[in-house]
Amino acid sequence: MSRVILISGGSKGLGLAMVNGFLQQGDMVATFSRSLTEEIKSLNKNPTYLDSFFYQNCDICDAVALQDFVKTVHNRFGKIDVLINNAGAATTQVSTLIALDQIDQILAINLSAAIKLTQMCTRVMLTQQHGIVINISSIIAARGYAGLSTYSASKAGLEAMTRSLARELGSKGIRVNAIAPGYVDTDMSADLSKKQLQQIIRRTPLAALATAEDVFLTADFLASNRSQSITGQIITIDGGLTC
Repeated sequence: MSRVILISGGSKGLGLAMVNGFLQQGDMVATFSRSLTEEIKSLNKNPTYLDSFFYQNCDICDAVALQDFVKTVHNRFGKIDVLINNAGAATTQVSTLIALDQIDQILAINLSAAIKLTQMCTRVMLTQQHGIVINISSIIAARGYAGLSTYSASKAGLEAMTRSLARELGSKGIRVNAIAPGYVDTDMSADLSKKQLQQIIRRTPLAALATAEDVFLTADFLASNRSQSITGQIITIDGGLTC
């Protein structure tokens, strides 16, 4: 039977890669974002995914809209097997200069909203007596990076939530894990200069950036019975950069 995968922030980058990956292997996928992209428009028009793909405009910081989305997904597909907390925001700014509203926004999107969405979805999973939660973190949560203190704090909080929920929900048949990518070859890395990319690759044992496909394959593994004994773990995908 096809899995129902709910992915936050699936309109671009890693989220879009996971949406496409799960759809292509026959899963049913629901996602949302604040803005509709050309890629999502294309998926909506694709007759192959008419019954297996659902998208809705939704601001992740709007708890009422978020709850409506989760209810709509549950009513449409009848279950929610996997939640992937992927939506995220970051801004590079030293801690003494970052605006207070930017701090609030980063924490709201990366942590508070993820906690709320997880609560909404795990309530469904509890009635099913099974489910999987995958949180998309970052190597910055464990390693730190100048100019990203708020972002790193939000991701560290997400990892702490991962471990605590794994203990809380394990006996109910729900597994909770996190993926911590390093620098990934997506639009986000496009902001780095050629010199910066070369320096990162030179310091990476595998001498290459991870790809969005690498992240999807790990998410697919964690979302399957192949990882049935894995919970409360943070899986790092960075080519060995942090080893």
